[in-house]
Amino acid sequence: FWGPASGTTHHVGIYIGNGNYIHAPQPGDHVRITSIKDYRPDFALRVDIAGLPRATNSLASSTILDGINDSFHFAQNQTTDQFVAKIAEDAREIGQEENIYASVMMAQAILESGSGNSLLSRSPNYNLFGIKGAYKG
Repeated sequence: FWGPASGTTHHVGIYIGNGNYIHAPQPGDHVRITSIKDYRPDFALRVDIAGLPRATNSLASSTILDGINDSFHFAQNQTTDQFVAKIAEDAREIGQEENIYASVMMAQAILESGSGNSLLSRSPNYNLFGIKGAYKG
């Protein structure tokens, strides 16, 4: 998928192995195979293929999923309710210590991190406010 994980997806492709994916580059264009090196997706999801018929002929020895875990970040998006439940107690404690409203802090974290779904808000960064820079401590 192309576009932010927490926003509007503007393009979709299907990974077919060997560093390639199949897609239609734009409406009305021909479907084609493109190297991931040429146009790297913003995020990816693995589709559960359990229960589908077993591949035959040219697909029987396919390498469709080879190496994909090493190339992309796979995670299921959490809902805003799940995100709020995860951060509420910490936000309350910080709000009381720093004399700021926990509700405002949580609202800003929801906005900046897409309810904790942005890559920057996940491990190892846990950056909920989109702050970029370096700090010791």
